[in-house]
Amino acid sequence: MYDLTDHDSDKTGTIAEPPNRTLREKLSTPSWILYDFSDTIFSASLLTFYFPLWVTQDAGGTDAYFAFALSLSALLVAITAPLSGALSDQMNRRVPMLAVCVILCATCTGLIGAFGGLSWGLGLFFLANFLYQTGLVFYNSLIRNVSSESKRGIVSGIGVGAGYIGLFVAFLLLDPQVREHGNQWAFLPTAALYVLFALPLLLIVKDVGRMRPISMRLVTQSYRQLYTTFRNARQHKNLFRFIMARFLYMEAINTVSSFYVIYLVSVSDFTQDEAVDMIIRLIMIAVFSSVIAGFMVSKFGSKKVLGVALVGWASVVIAAALVSETWMFWVVGAVTGCFWGGAQIADRGVVAGVWAR
Repeated sequence: MYDLTDHDSDKTGTIAEPPNRTLREKLSTPSWILYDFSDTIFSASLLTFYFPLWVTQDAGGTDAYFAFALSLSALLVAITAPLSGALSDQMNRRVPMLAVCVILCATCTGLIGAFGGLSWGLGLFFLANFLYQTGLVFYNSLIRNVSSESKRGIVSGIGVGAGYIGLFVAFLLLDPQVREHGNQWAFLPTAALYVLFALPLLLIVKDVGRMRPISMRLVTQSYRQLYTTFRNARQHKNLFRFIMARFLYMEAINTVSSFYVIYLVSVSDFTQDEAVDMIIRLIMIAVFSSVIAGFMVSKFGSKKVLGVALVGWASVVIAAALVSETWMFWVVGAVTGCFWGGAQIADRGVVAGVWAR
């Protein structure tokens, strides 16, 4: 029932495309793609660039403080994500739950550094990252509402590529002010951009089917659904192996992405500006490789592309740990750009296929 093998790309999936679509239906896919533009701005600012540097250079903390807050929020997501998914299934609604996550996440992001010190900043980051990652549970599943199965790889690839373009544009807007006023200056504009580019999805993309209003009975049914699912785990071994593997490889990728700038500044001879400049160039490579990865998913299937991407990630991480010269870091960074978006694009295709079954 929950088999993870790839299916023919000519199947139309769960959402058929009617010949005469309304304007709203035509705008659904671009709106979904634009959210990638939005959430990559958040992840780059808080997980890769400015917040890690704010902790280690501006607020007097160490990378261990950042690692603890990041790991704790990821653990909470791992614990609550199954219930969040089950509850959205029971309600038959994901867009409203994504909207709550976006608004609360942006609020926490904008308040970082506005009052209190390091402890308050880490606490707000913990909440912001938890809400951001939880929102991705709902966002990734919405790809079934905006594309057919045969086009999911292409749509996902364009989305990830658009996200990297958004990150590049945001960097051009934020970095001059950050260099003048410090890393904290980035947080409020990041929150505003995150909400602004998420709005089209929240206003245009529709959930399919009748909504079931939330109630204690619905929450109870969600817990019961989870209990039944785990009780029948032996009948769906492939599904549970995939869930555990996905948690491990996605957290590994997120951790590497989050500590890349800190690693370059701490271990190599890169200054903060040079490290950020390297990541920006890496992202430019990732824009093109993401679109290519999307076409490869549609042609060869999500599982095969995911496997190649994970092997690529493992290789560049090992290489980064072994190199010492500046030019070697540039080579490793360029190769990383080729694989950066591939895992995320293929992962969405696998998750959508599992969810549909």
